[in-house]
Amino acid sequence: MHKMFTTCLAMLLVVGCVSAPTTTEVSNAVVESGQPADDLLFALLNQERSRRGLALLNRNARLETAAQNHASDMAERGYFSHTSPNGQTSVDRVRAQGYSYCRTTENIGQGQPTAATILAGWMGSSGHRANNLDTRVDDVGVGVAANNNWVLVFGREGC
Repeated sequence: MHKMFTTCLAMLLVVGCVSAPTTTEVSNAVVESGQPADDLLFALLNQERSRRGLALLNRNARLETAAQNHASDMAERGYFSHTSPNGQTSVDRVRAQGYSYCRTTENIGQGQPTAATILAGWMGSSGHRANNLDTRVDDVGVGVAANNNWVLVFGREGC
């Protein structure tokens, strides 16, 4: 399978993109190991962090909503970008949920059929891996939608 990795950087906000074509679809359904895809991705992400001696991330409801809304929006409107067609960015989505951050990052992916494959893709890309293993964040939200749209939104409140 051909994979295209693109890392997008913005001032004070590190974001990443991963895309790989496939015809498999998911939508927060049970897809692997009898677990919903979002729960499994969260567990696998924390396993990666644990193996490296890093603090585990907490799942945050406000980041979760931002991530899920973006994954669903990309699926429904047929685009793949950190910026929605109406110009909304990940920072806008996080702020809209009332998450007062001092750091936030976002990984998006499209096409990987399972939580394991999207995480493997992100871990194989330096920008995405940096987001996944960032010690300056302690919260995460996970979004999964049709057409294998995956979103992780990382954050740290306050600071």
